[in-house]
Amino acid sequence: MVNERGGTGYVLKRKEADVAGKTGTAQVIGLPQDQKARKAKRVSADYRDHALFACYAPYGNPEIAVAVILEHAGHGGSAAAPVARKIIDTYFAQKKAALARPQENTPGAEEELAMIKIDRRLILNFDWTLLILVLMLSGIGLINIYSTGFSLTDVHRTPLYVKQIQWILLGVTAMAVAFFVDYRFLGRHAYIIYGISVLLLLVVHAAGYTTRGSQRWIAIGGFTFQPSELVKLTIILALAKYFDATSSAGTSIFES
Repeated sequence: MVNERGGTGYVLKRKEADVAGKTGTAQVIGLPQDQKARKAKRVSADYRDHALFACYAPYGNPEIAVAVILEHAGHGGSAAAPVARKIIDTYFAQKKAALARPQENTPGAEEELAMIKIDRRLILNFDWTLLILVLMLSGIGLINIYSTGFSLTDVHRTPLYVKQIQWILLGVTAMAVAFFVDYRFLGRHAYIIYGISVLLLLVVHAAGYTTRGSQRWIAIGGFTFQPSELVKLTIILALAKYFDATSSAGTSIFES
């Protein structure tokens, strides 16, 4: 369709990178078979078919995927495919220019900076309703804790509702960090993050905080932190990175 002359998507044939694509049309209304009636209906743009085209390139190792929908534009091959061609040409032209541009930063520095840039789409597509509901539930729980413990007069202990506020703020902060950090950044440093969590377990063994007969926590200021909970997450990151690397290399620990 794309690479063969006469195909409906031949307009996207490129020497630099093979394109895989599919044209299509979406009929607005059912038209009568009579040619005169069909032609009369076609005069109005409101009755023209929608033009569709979807593609990706390069065919062997995709870098970009494009989907074009043009309302009332007619055939996908003649209307939507040229738009996709312009998008793909622009992408590869910008890529070629970027590779030809001299690197001012150290290798990998520009990519690392890109990991922490805030994408506006993250803000626009964020589920604010879910966040509001979570905060409302946290607020209800905070009110319950305060109402059941406001009469406690032990000045040597932090009130439970204050601790609850601290944990809510800590949770919101952790959520924000996870939200803005690119998952590829976490994947690249998965082993380092896992190593740090293991070191924290050793700190617990050497100088951990003991309560109720268990030595599981690290006391940091007014907080007590349990590194074993962190390890539950970091070991998932480390294993995911390992299995991804072995699958890409075509090897597996399960092979005999």
